[in-house]
Amino acid sequence: NVMPPKPADRLSVDQIRTVATWIEEGAGNDSCVASSCDTTGVMRYSLDIRPILQTNCVGSGCHGSSAPASGISYSTYSSTKPSAVNGSMLGSIQHKTAYSAMPKGGSKLSDCSIAKISKWIDSGAPNN
Repeated sequence: NVMPPKPADRLSVDQIRTVATWIEEGAGNDSCVASSCDTTGVMRYSLDIRPILQTNCVGSGCHGSSAPASGISYSTYSSTKPSAVNGSMLGSIQHKTAYSAMPKGGSKLSDCSIAKISKWIDSGAPNN
């Protein structure tokens, strides 16, 4: 498998060295910035959900508009909503049994991203 998957560009030699050094040093999370996940209030498709899908599903080339994997496209709201309301999106990103774990061959989405998507779906997956 090639990472990042096509059509994304290959990492530069400097980027590969940086990742390799980080791994050799223990791959620690030594960020000085406290992470926060704000799931208070309304989760909006346009501001909260679409960017997650664009980064992890559409931008990876898997669920874009041109020949999407398994026929599931997340490139528009109207193509996203069916998977949201039928439970397959959440089951897949939560890596639940009987669902195809997504992102395919990649790391599970962050707990924060999953919480945002879950809250949006629980509110009816509105086009907001």
